[in-house]
Amino acid sequence: MRVDDLTNWIRIECQNVGKKWSEIVTIKTARAMLAALRDFGILEGASKKRIAPTHLPLETFCLIAFCLRTVGQGHGDLTTDKDWRLFLLSPQAVERLLFEAHQHGWIHYQVAGGISRIEFPHQDFHAYCRHILAR
Repeated sequence: MRVDDLTNWIRIECQNVGKKWSEIVTIKTARAMLAALRDFGILEGASKKRIAPTHLPLETFCLIAFCLRTVGQGHGDLTTDKDWRLFLLSPQAVERLLFEAHQHGWIHYQVAGGISRIEFPHQDFHAYCRHILAR
């Protein structure tokens, strides 16, 4: 992604809401947005930015999965939860991490066709944290 790509997007979005920014404001805003995304580790690269590879530690993934299940994902498919997008994780990446967590004994994950089952070894968050961190 380059500044030109983002300035075009900004112009379109401004048109959609009936606003018009000057060329200087549009360019400076695009540069600032790219810099912020770089500073937060979402983009990398000097002049041409690309999405940076992310690493979510498996322990952190397990705790997030536990929290998502606790706050209402009890009946839905955890792999397709929109909150995983915050970590740039696709449903396939979530499933891979679930299998990896299963191998460590931190999650019990079973799949048969389109049906999946996820169980946690503890129902209490503090007990689950101790289970994961007690390697």
